Amino acid sequence: MPNMQQISIVNTNRTNVKIYVEIADTLTKKARGLMFRQSLGKNEGMLFIFDKPCTPSFWMLFVSFPLEAIFFSEDGTVVDIIQMKPGLVPFSYTPKANAKYVLEVNHGFAKKNNIQLQTSTLEI
Repeated sequence: MPNMQQISIVNTNRTNVKIYVEIADTLTKKARGLMFRQSLGKNEGMLFIFDKPCTPSFWMLFVSFPLEAIFFSEDGTVVDIIQMKPGLVPFSYTPKANAKYVLEVNHGFAKKNNIQLQTSTLEI
């Protein structure tokens, strides 16, 4: 992935989980997301940054592997975690709460790294 930046998430055990991300901060980057990619590295992802908290919808069109979307509030707290599978069903995935940041990572990343709702936080 081009232009990688390291971020970390403080998990439920208060341990820093480091991850390298590509930043999706423009309309074009957000629309393309991880389309046409064949895989992500073990500790890699894409971080979507929105101007203000919202309930963004994500789709898996032209994504060939399962992902997990971790939604963070404006203060960095995890507000939702959604498992997403390749294809058009369901058409979109939307969080239960407003989010300012969304991290797309490999399926199972949150469980493996003990990242949970309300107890984990994003550090950019």
